Amino acid sequence: MRGPIDDENLIAQLGFLQPGGPSRAEVEDRLGPPAHVYESGRVVTYALEERDGRLTALGSSGRIGSTYTLVIEYAGDGKLARRALVRRM
Repeated sequence: MRGPIDDENLIAQLGFLQPGGPSRAEVEDRLGPPAHVYESGRVVTYALEERDGRLTALGSSGRIGSTYTLVIEYAGDGKLARRALVRRM
């Protein structure tokens, strides 16, 4: 993986993922189940692909050919604490 993405268009598409914002259930309502779950569910990842300038979650399959990985960390209250979008190599 490479470092964090700085493409404004891609970041804007993730605008609903603000720290202290959505709960795990709200994120999963929008993105579906995560591809991977770590640290007893505190950290999850989503495989994302760019299609026609839009990010699309690939679901729990986490397909190898995905372009990006979205990493989400949840706080103790189940709300989003941090997120990062990284480009896969």
